[in-house]
This record gives sequence, C-alpha cells and structure tokens, in this order.
Amino acid sequence: MEQKKSLFSAFFSFNLTVICGILIGLFVNAISTEAKPVSTFLFDPTLYIVSSILAVGFRLFWWLTLEKGTMFEAKQVFVRTIQDIIVINVVVLSTLSAIFLWETYF
Repeated sequence: MEQKKSLFSAFFSFNLTVICGILIGLFVNAISTEAKPVSTFLFDPTLYIVSSILAVGFRLFWWLTLEKGTMFEAKQVFVRTIQDIIVINVVVLSTLSAIFLWETYF
C-alpha cells in the first residue's frame, strides 16, 4: 500500500523536477543582461509555460517508460503532474530570488 504524500514532500525530496527548476533559474540568470534584467523574465508568461511543459514532459516520459502507460492510476498521475508543475515553477522563482539576493548583498 502506497503512503499518501503531501504537496510539501516534493519540495523536500530529491527529484528531477527540483533539479530542472534550478537549472532553468540558472539559465535565466545567465541570459539576463542590464538591458533585459531578470525582472522582465519574471513577468513574462513564457518562462512559466516552458517550465510547465518541461514538467509535464518529464512526467509523461516517466509514465510511459516506467509505468508502461497504464491507466490503472490515472488520477495519481494527473495529481503528480499538477504537483510537478507547481514545484518546478516555485523552484524557478526561488532560484532566481536567491541569485538576486546573493548578487545584491554579496
């Protein structure tokens, strides 16, 4: 029997979604310039759409390869996909804010 996980367990566990969120945040920081600072990316919906598509893509790949695409737990897969979308977007924002604070005060 599988134990129920809360939304917050995904933030404190090691998973690929968190790593991808950090990498997206680092990439956005790397491509930002003085003419186009990080704040312009934060208000651009493209950042969130791309990160959400990446999260859905990883979950779909995981479901097709490891779970063999079974519809036995379709509700669980849908809930985990929504959870991954939330986690990756929060991690991107957290990474960008941590980089901003680091560059501002150090």
